[in-house]
Amino acid sequence: MRLALLLSIALRLWSPYQTLLGNLHLATFVKLPEAERSRITPLLRLTPAEGPPRAITLVIRAKGGDIPIEAQRDGALVLPLRSALFDENPPVMTSLPDGIKAKVTLDLRPSLPEGVSFAYADFFTAVDQANRYIRGEAGFLKFMAPKMKGFVLHFKEARTVQVGETMLTSDEQGRLKIMLDDDLLKTNPQVTLEERPQSVDFAD
Repeated sequence: MRLALLLSIALRLWSPYQTLLGNLHLATFVKLPEAERSRITPLLRLTPAEGPPRAITLVIRAKGGDIPIEAQRDGALVLPLRSALFDENPPVMTSLPDGIKAKVTLDLRPSLPEGVSFAYADFFTAVDQANRYIRGEAGFLKFMAPKMKGFVLHFKEARTVQVGETMLTSDEQGRLKIMLDDDLLKTNPQVTLEERPQSVDFAD
């Protein structure tokens, strides 16, 4: 799930942790119990709103020491989202020059249970967590909020997934979309993967 946002204020060389999370709609995420966000990870992609693209590095100046946040191989940033940091509210440093606004893409990344075989309801836990979080964050506009309806599994090559008595097969590139089915959610069959996927995205 991806939401494009344009911050209303310029990201300066520093920003308080709480302010940054508030601008990114992640302040409420930090306060959620772990059991309600264990299968979803917010990923950020930061680029200058104007001018040529450039890599942006963030550093949290926490009391316990600097926490550098560098882009992953795909360009995404994973912010440490901890209630202790929120309470401390340390400054967040950025390599973006003063006065330049940042275009921010927020991507919720799902994760699957450990192993290759699990109950259907457990398999789709990330969908439920994401939809609860989105509805809570959307407020009075929640009727317009996107709804996650399943997963897109990305295997390294063609693979199969057994859902109860049904065998699902990915395309030749290893891509398989599995949508949540309310009837299956009630019967809760076993889901068995031929192997774990290389990555998982939400399907909306």
